[in-house]
Amino acid sequence: MKSLSLELPMPPSANRIWRNGAGRNYRSAEYMRFIRAVSVAVVAAGAPTFGDKRLEVHIRLHPATRARQDIDNRVKACLDALTHAGVMDDDSQVDVLVVDRGPVVKGGKSIVRLAVFDPAAEAVEYLMRG
Repeated sequence: MKSLSLELPMPPSANRIWRNGAGRNYRSAEYMRFIRAVSVAVVAAGAPTFGDKRLEVHIRLHPATRARQDIDNRVKACLDALTHAGVMDDDSQVDVLVVDRGPVVKGGKSIVRLAVFDPAAEAVEYLMRG
């Protein structure tokens, strides 16, 4: 099974992706830094590209502080940056998405694991669990 694991910076919140000014919307500087960091990590890892294959994705978010945060606000930025880096064609390919919160780490980070989704194997695993 083709898979990929990446350690990335903490994705920006969906509330901080877009900014507006001069009558238009544009990507925030914070989001653009994140997109560049993801692209660098993908190249450094020699990451495979999944093309249009169906995927399962697990995102573990390690916040920088114990402040309250909605972990679901981080998902869109992460998936879009992976798409921008060429890891997958489109984030609509994700059939299984698991997001959880890890322990606090200085500076924050995210661990992202992607794998080709095999519905047949998933069905067997489901049946075996009873």
